[in-house]
Amino acid sequence: MITGILLAAGRSQRYGSNKLLSPVKNGVAMAIVAARNLLAAVDEVVVVVPPNAGALEEQLQQEYLKVVCCDKAAQGMSESLKAGLLAANEATGWLIALADMPFVQVKTIRSVSQQLQKGASIVAPYYRGSRGHPVGFGTQHKAELLSLEGDRGAWGLLKQHTVQICKVNCNDPAILIDVDTLADMRRVSDVF
Repeated sequence: MITGILLAAGRSQRYGSNKLLSPVKNGVAMAIVAARNLLAAVDEVVVVVPPNAGALEEQLQQEYLKVVCCDKAAQGMSESLKAGLLAANEATGWLIALADMPFVQVKTIRSVSQQLQKGASIVAPYYRGSRGHPVGFGTQHKAELLSLEGDRGAWGLLKQHTVQICKVNCNDPAILIDVDTLADMRRVSDVF
């Protein structure tokens, strides 16, 4: 069983408001679009939110998604990742996605998920030679993932295991584009 872990516990400091509630497609909030895309490619989705997520948590629950509150979210992305992993203990692999990347194509996410199902230990999509998101991990990396610290997520683990990465080449520039500011949103809204 491949579980998608959607990291949605950031603070949106550069955006000015909770960017994950911003409408991106047909008036649907960014986090909801990202969650739906992820759910279309995996068996289940766990969404990690910060304490007091309010409207964000409500909207996610209306999608019948498993929502997990990470009390340590302010300590960095690694804490959110660990909360998601612990909530998805039955999985045979995890697909880690970011809620501020709602434009990644479902077929790209599905391609990464399929490689995990086939037994790859680490999977990442690549666009024109650059690695993007979402990234998949098999259970053999669970202990390493649970030992991560700080705000870099699994970046160090990917660097450490570069030769093990199963590269999924795709024609999807959205794997490289996250929305951090209002200017980012305006720029990507014109493209996607």
